[in-house]
Amino acid sequence: GEEVTDVEDLVRGVNIEDCMSPDNTILTVTIDPTVTPVPPNVDLWYGVDDCSPTTTRNGADVSCAHATNLRVSTADGEERTFQVALSAFMDGENANDFCEVDGGTVASMEATRIVTALYSGTPMDINDVGEDYGNFPLIIDTTPPAAPTVSEGAREQSGDTRVSISWDRGSVSENNPRFQVVDGGDCGGEPPSSPAAVSGITDIAVDSLNLSPLDDLGLAVGQQAGVHVVAIDQAGNVGALSEEICVTRVSTVGFCDVLAGDAGRTMDNDPCGGDGCAVSTPGSGRGRTWLLLVVTGLLWLRLR
Repeated sequence: GEEVTDVEDLVRGVNIEDCMSPDNTILTVTIDPTVTPVPPNVDLWYGVDDCSPTTTRNGADVSCAHATNLRVSTADGEERTFQVALSAFMDGENANDFCEVDGGTVASMEATRIVTALYSGTPMDINDVGEDYGNFPLIIDTTPPAAPTVSEGAREQSGDTRVSISWDRGSVSENNPRFQVVDGGDCGGEPPSSPAAVSGITDIAVDSLNLSPLDDLGLAVGQQAGVHVVAIDQAGNVGALSEEICVTRVSTVGFCDVLAGDAGRTMDNDPCGGDGCAVSTPGSGRGRTWLLLVVTGLLWLRLR
């Protein structure tokens, strides 16, 4: 099949999906430009602290584990870089220091490991390296965020081409979570085991989005479908499903369709939002304004 490669900043850390596919999770590391000459090899060690002292790697009080030895690239455009699969840190007796995977399930974990790259001309050099090394932190976050809360009044939405989906972002304790709406199957039914996304991922500090077009849910007029909101943390872990939001597609043929043909309308004077109609809740501000105009018009006609 087609090979798909996602390139992301290392700062996001290692997540559940990475731990499930460690051979396919490749870390690309660039050696600082100030290091001269560029070493032909790097020997990678890891632990909770700096692994450059010899005693952390060799002796009675070993606190670091060996990962692998690698050649540094000299190819054009890739100078000073080396690549290592996440699986190199998950072999042997220290495997659970990075990702604890048991029977296809990744245990919840939040930790930081220090990876030390010893610069050497000889592979597997465990001598005292002095200043000839580099460290970088690797964050492991395999704890998914909590499910966002959807208020009871927001769990039923109706519209023709779009509906507004909202949630309480404060119910998710993660720092700067993002959100996404996913397919929940039939209203009141069991959601899919792997629900498909029906919206993009929001920016941070967002607590609502317009779900449009409803054609993407496969809804004809009069049909319903359930959707859920999920939170996504900074490591890319996807959290549990929110309460179900039941979306009903209704016909709004009439006023909005006539207004759509008015070439003089603007977003400011268009109660349909410029892209079709959604059904307002009773007593909403926009609904009252147009009702007042209609009632005023009727009274004016009666007085004449």
